[in-house]
Amino acid sequence: MVQSIKIRGHHLPILSYVLWSDQVAKRDLEELRPVLGTHEQNQRVIDIYKRMIENPNLEIIIIDSFDDICGICLKKGVNCSSSLKDLDNYLANHYYGLSCRTKYLSNEVIRKLKERRKII
Repeated sequence: MVQSIKIRGHHLPILSYVLWSDQVAKRDLEELRPVLGTHEQNQRVIDIYKRMIENPNLEIIIIDSFDDICGICLKKGVNCSSSLKDLDNYLANHYYGLSCRTKYLSNEVIRKLKERRKII
């Protein structure tokens, strides 16, 4: 069975922050709370980060609907507007050079996130 991680376009900046923060490995998850949300949300993002780093050939699917991070969202899909799909597509396609509804290897996604961080 191929394991994969589903990531929405609007969650890519959060992953980028976690992936490329020089201090993230040394930081307590509670320090990330203002940026990422609840402790449970922080833990989910950190777990995804670790899986991506440890498994460069892990399948990552960029999507514009509920993903592996949304599963613990406090809103549980309530009041999520259709404009989030537009944001998902914009961030994935135009900002990171990734396409929604497309499969990538985790090392490809990490490379794209890293390239974009160099531009900023």
